[in-house]
Amino acid sequence: MKTLKRYFVLTKAQEFLSLIIHSDNIRNIEQDLQACADFMANSFEDFEILIISESTEIQFHRELEKYLSRIPAIRHLIISHIKNQQSAYAAGMENAIGDFIITFSPCNDPLAIITDSLKLMQENELDLIIGKSKIEKSLLYSLISKITITLLAKIMRYRYVSNQTNFRVMTRSLLNSILNRDLHHNNLFYHLDVQAVEKKHIDYQTLGSIKRTMLVGLSELHSILINNSIWPLRTINLIGLFGSFLSLAISLYVFIVNLIKNDVVEGWTSLSLFVSTQMFFIFLILIIFGEYLARIVSENKNKRDFEVLSEASSNQLINTERLNVIYERPNKEGN
Repeated sequence: MKTLKRYFVLTKAQEFLSLIIHSDNIRNIEQDLQACADFMANSFEDFEILIISESTEIQFHRELEKYLSRIPAIRHLIISHIKNQQSAYAAGMENAIGDFIITFSPCNDPLAIITDSLKLMQENELDLIIGKSKIEKSLLYSLISKITITLLAKIMRYRYVSNQTNFRVMTRSLLNSILNRDLHHNNLFYHLDVQAVEKKHIDYQTLGSIKRTMLVGLSELHSILINNSIWPLRTINLIGLFGSFLSLAISLYVFIVNLIKNDVVEGWTSLSLFVSTQMFFIFLILIIFGEYLARIVSENKNKRDFEVLSEASSNQLINTERLNVIYERPNKEGN
C-alpha cells in the first residue's frame, strides 16, 4: 500500500527590530511613544520598543506605567547608576532580542530615518549605520574635536567623526561580537565603530538642535583614551623612566664635579648624591607600580557599573497572530 510522505519547509519570519530609547530623549511620553509604536507597526511585522530610565526617575516611571496597557510592544527597563546615554543604550542592547537594533531619539531623530537606514543596510550588506547631522559647536569644542581626532587617529587608529549623532542601526551579529568584548558599556559607540567591518554614515536633518561644548569634547577624549587604552599610563611610565635616568645622570655629574674641583662646598656632594639617588629609586618604584596598575586595569575590564533593577512591559509585546516559524507544504509527493 502506497503512503504519502509529508514534506515541510521551514520559512523564517521577517526580521525582528529592537528600538532603544533613553528617557532623556522623550519630551511627551504618550505622543512620542505612540508615534513610534504606530510607525513601527505600519512598517514592520515584529518589533519592540525598549525604554531605558534611571532608577531615580520616579515621576517618569509612574507616568509611563499609565500607557503600558494602551501602547503595544513597550519594554521599560529601570537601570541603576547610568553614567550617560551610551551606558543606557548598552543596558538596552544587552536586553534587546531583535535581529536589528536601533538607538533612537524621538526628540531629535525623524521616524523615516529608521526605514531609510534599514534599506541602506540591506542593500549594501552593512553591519552598522551611523547617524550624521549638523551640530552646533562652540569655538573651543571645534578646537578640541580637531585635537581629539588627531590623537585618536595616531594613538588608537580610530577615525572619530565629530558631527555624528547617537543614532545607530546594527545587526545582531555585530551586537553579539560587541557584547563579548570587555568594557563594551563604556564608549559603546567606539566599540561598535571599531568592530564593524562594513559601515556607512547616513546624513539627515535632526528635529531639534544638538549642541556640544568644550567640556563634552574633553569628556569624550578622556573617556575613550582612559577606558579603552593604557597609553596614558604607559606615557607616565616613560616619563618616570626618563626621570630616573635624569636622576642617575645628576648623580654622575655630582661625582665628576667632586673629582675635578677641590673647592666644593662641604656636604654638597653627599646631599646631591642622596637626593638624586632617592629620586632615581622613587621613579623606578612608580614605574613598577604603573606596570602592575596597567595589568590590573586590563584584567578587570569586564566589570560594569549598571544593573537592571526591574522591567515592565506592555500588555501586548508582539504580533500574537503571526508565528515566528511557518510550516509550508510544497507540491511534492513520494512513495
